[in-house]
Amino acid sequence: MNDLFSDVRMGFRQLRRAPSVAAAAVLTLALGIGSTTAVFSFVAGVMSVSRPVDDMERRVALWSHNRGESETKRAVSPADFLDWHRRATSVDQIVATRRRFFNLSGSGLPVRVSGSEVSPGYVEFFQIRPAAGRSFNDDDARRGAPRVAIASERFWRTQLASNPNLVGQTIRLDGEPVTVVGVLPPRPDFDGILVPLSLETLATDRADRSLFVWGRLKPGISIGQARGEMEAIGRALETEYPATNRGWTINTQPLRDEFIGPQARLAFGLLLAMAVTVLVIGCFNIANLLLARGVARRGEFAVRKALGAGSWRIARQLLMECGVIVLVGAAASLFVARWVIALFDSNFPLESPWVDGSVLSLRMLGVTAAGALLATVVAGLLPALTSRRINLVEGLHEAGRNVSGGSQRRIARVLVGAQVALAVVLLIVAGLLARTMNALQRLEPGFDVTHLLSARVALPATVSEEAAARWFAEAIERGRAIPGVTGAAGASRLPFAGSRFNPNRSLLIEGRATGLRPDEGAFAIDYVVSPGYFATMKLPLKEGREFSPGDDAGAPFVAVISETLARRYWAGRSPLGVRLRQGDEPQGIWRTVVGVVGDVRNDDADQPPLPYLYLPLAQHPQRAFSIVVRTTGRPEALADTLRRAIAAYDPQQPLFDVQSMEAILDADLRQSVVLIEILNGFAAVALGLAGLGIWGVVSQLVAQRSKEIGVRMALGATAAQVTGLVARVGLLPVAIGLIFGLGAGLVMARLFRSVLFGVTPADPLTLIATCGLMLTIAVCAIASPVRRALRLDPVQVLRSE
Repeated sequence: MNDLFSDVRMGFRQLRRAPSVAAAAVLTLALGIGSTTAVFSFVAGVMSVSRPVDDMERRVALWSHNRGESETKRAVSPADFLDWHRRATSVDQIVATRRRFFNLSGSGLPVRVSGSEVSPGYVEFFQIRPAAGRSFNDDDARRGAPRVAIASERFWRTQLASNPNLVGQTIRLDGEPVTVVGVLPPRPDFDGILVPLSLETLATDRADRSLFVWGRLKPGISIGQARGEMEAIGRALETEYPATNRGWTINTQPLRDEFIGPQARLAFGLLLAMAVTVLVIGCFNIANLLLARGVARRGEFAVRKALGAGSWRIARQLLMECGVIVLVGAAASLFVARWVIALFDSNFPLESPWVDGSVLSLRMLGVTAAGALLATVVAGLLPALTSRRINLVEGLHEAGRNVSGGSQRRIARVLVGAQVALAVVLLIVAGLLARTMNALQRLEPGFDVTHLLSARVALPATVSEEAAARWFAEAIERGRAIPGVTGAAGASRLPFAGSRFNPNRSLLIEGRATGLRPDEGAFAIDYVVSPGYFATMKLPLKEGREFSPGDDAGAPFVAVISETLARRYWAGRSPLGVRLRQGDEPQGIWRTVVGVVGDVRNDDADQPPLPYLYLPLAQHPQRAFSIVVRTTGRPEALADTLRRAIAAYDPQQPLFDVQSMEAILDADLRQSVVLIEILNGFAAVALGLAGLGIWGVVSQLVAQRSKEIGVRMALGATAAQVTGLVARVGLLPVAIGLIFGLGAGLVMARLFRSVLFGVTPADPLTLIATCGLMLTIAVCAIASPVRRALRLDPVQVLRSE
């Protein structure tokens, strides 16, 4: 133990003797271990969503799929859900949920709260037992049953003041009394209020596709067998209900893919690979630093051996020195890891259940630190291993003098070439993704996003649809009357505000076939809007007219369509005057197309515009609506004014999600932007570490070959010749690393080509910029050693020998 403590003290003294080496090694380890651990922890937390329950491999998601649509996953109608539940033999415990919002009232102003309607067995499906009270049963979902609810732990704590006697008490949702029968344990996926999903009144509704359905495979049943049976059920329903189910089938998918999809897995995998690459580059740098120190200490090793120290004694001393470096670096990495985790937590508010991305995994920290320790120890022991071949006479003669260490120089150059290759791969990936984001941000959304303020309102079910239409018309008028507002309108939902799971509607066109194959059908995404919506959004009118106040419930039914819809079904001719209807509308209702407007890009901005069908509010009333106003100044400045205007009209209906359209668009792209910025940060760190490695190798050359350089200069070598001698040592591994890095980068780019937009994997601009940047860093790295070599005084160098 005395020897061990002595080695530790000697390790700290050696670090104090070479503070620059120690600082560079500790900083490199802190950045490498900290960032890699943080990314490992975050990605591990995200990927854990694939196992929210014990037997996740037996859980599936069941979707409706219209063969005429580009999307394969559509929400399910209540009648279809009931038929699936009755007929499926390979899938049991089929449950459904539908997202809901409620107005919670009873004390003070009403509050808008989130929640879900869930079928009996939904809570049990996710293996949750209420912390208090009970779960739902079949009687709770029957028609006329007393209204009951289950509160999540967060809802109980934030909205109900952690009332310990909540079970059995009554709260008011949408103005009606509801008895709380249970409270759930803390879980991030259940954050609102749950109410029973009553399907008795909806048993014949096959057009309102609004349910999300999950199921569990029976023992011994594979997902392929279940998929085949569900597709057969879909074909049977097509035959039995051709009016609503023609062209519809059932899509059965693993449940884990519904929370973390393939694209997200690819993105997080890429992030993880870049973090590990930065750590590897950092370890290569430390190896170069320690190799250089080892060469400089060959004389010291010879003296130690002459005084009786064995090879193991020298190796143990170096091991302690490396351990001290790793220990200090790992301690510093905790601060880096916490900072990176906080960065993730603030920019990636994960909506996926069962994920806590703000937790630093100590296991990941241990694994990462162990990897760095291994790399550092291997690098530190290389000089000790080579010291075994030192001739004592030659070694003692070299003590205190500059030595060459040819084999170590070759290893250092190989490490630098590997650093450059890895850095080039990271630069190519980061460059392609940055170019992708730049292309996405240049896309025109189809309307003017500036000076728009939006807010959502949801009226309770006790308000009739006709009264809701009148309510929103009056609210829009009050918004239009606000000083500083130039226009106001409303829509059932707004672009980029989350409509990926809004159901598409089948479309029937009077007097003609859809023009598609017999097993396909026309479809469009429907928007219900108020008069003045297109003018307020500055959505260009291409043909015909927009809606007017005269398009009320008593007027002939009309519709406005998007350019994509017009091109898809009326290519080469005007659609004005054509009559159509949605598949879920009564057969006697036909809408006349009165206008065509420009296309709008929605949530998936990198995809082609989808067909849109716009309906007037008075002819298709809604209880949930978004109000949007166009302002002359900053839209956020009128948020409180808009709230007061609506409260003056109806104080019982709160506004929520009040934000500018620019904020909505930024939020839609924010996570992608931040992810690319993080990847660019990793690429910059890798580039800096590679430059540091080049500088270290060239500086080592100048220090170890100063005698040779002095002799050359004494014999008449010019500055250009000395510069070439030094530059060749630095640029040769850079050139080799560039070649290998470009090849590996092109292979990597093809692996994630599915996430690229507006750029090819072999984008010439990205490749040229990468090579230029790497060469610039290399030239800058060798500039200082070259200047130091040119300033050598041959007389002083030879005299020192």
